Amino acid sequence: MLLADGDRRYVDANPAACLILRLPRESVLQLRIDDLTVPERLPTIQDRWDEFILAGVKAGTHEFLMRDGQRLRVAYSATVGFRNTHHLAIWDLELDPATDESGAARSAVGQQPLSRREREILMHVAMGESDRAIAHDLQISRAAAATQVRRCMGKLGAANRPHAVMLGFGRRDISFSKGAPPPLQRNRHEGIASFTRGGASVRGGFLAGALRRRSRSS
Repeated sequence: MLLADGDRRYVDANPAACLILRLPRESVLQLRIDDLTVPERLPTIQDRWDEFILAGVKAGTHEFLMRDGQRLRVAYSATVGFRNTHHLAIWDLELDPATDESGAARSAVGQQPLSRREREILMHVAMGESDRAIAHDLQISRAAAATQVRRCMGKLGAANRPHAVMLGFGRRDISFSKGAPPPLQRNRHEGIASFTRGGASVRGGFLAGALRRRSRSS
């Protein structure tokens, strides 16, 4: 997960993003989105950025050019103005087979309510967990975890896993409790998978912090 400003410069990055980019946070914060964009897409980056700012949200797949010259394709979902003038992007390396190159979900069926179990699954996805990690945490098979993630995406009409997380927060299927400082632990409240005070730390705590700051400013 990363935050970028209006000049497409990264202003914050969580440990997972740094690991994907294989760079320390200090190095990531010296880069702009342009610096990691493949050359053939640079001529249209301003037009695509303007479209994103106008639309407010965007989801799909993106190919990064690593500093060592290698290329990496990720699924992403991005939101304009997530924290004041900064824009949030969530990445996921597990590209779902139902997602094509443009990020359009071929099997999406639209906005349907999620079950309690599906909200729990989506909360694990929001924590950045892989299908294997979800299966381990919930003591189910990896195939079952993958199936339930795809079912969540289908019900939400999501293009990919990060997009499903964004939609889940937007619909309040999942949330972070307002004002609750870390450390955090999973909890249930009024049918919403959420996080409150407690002893277990959350992977992707940057997102939790950003959401708490956003809640206090609203």
